Amino acid sequence: LLSSMGADASKLLEEYLESAGAQVMFAGMGPSCDKEFDKEQEDLARKIFATLDSDDNHFIDGEEVHDLLVTMMEVYQQVAKGSKLTLQEAKHIFETSDCNHDGKLTKREFVVLLEQYAQHMTKEMFSLYNQDKKDQR
Repeated sequence: LLSSMGADASKLLEEYLESAGAQVMFAGMGPSCDKEFDKEQEDLARKIFATLDSDDNHFIDGEEVHDLLVTMMEVYQQVAKGSKLTLQEAKHIFETSDCNHDGKLTKREFVVLLEQYAQHMTKEMFSLYNQDKKDQR
């Protein structure tokens, strides 16, 4: 799927995760639809959104939702070595980002999704790091 989206979309998503990592590392609460986001990250999110919005209707809906979930799982596995994002977890992130619960994402909701995605990955990576530390003892 990443190749069908193009290497640029995959790289943009990885770049977003790297830039968001430091900010979400200490976040206590998940992102909300009312939160102000970093302009640079929001601009990057809009570029990713444009890549995923294949029918250019300004929403991620229909088959694009499936493509998004699969892409999230694939990139997660590449970035968070030794870890996987399940389809159920990806759906949960999607559903909690869909602020008006209409089954599709606006650009603003997509930014919320990326923040939640980055936060989930950061927590998972810390968990793996802590497990490695325990195993080394």
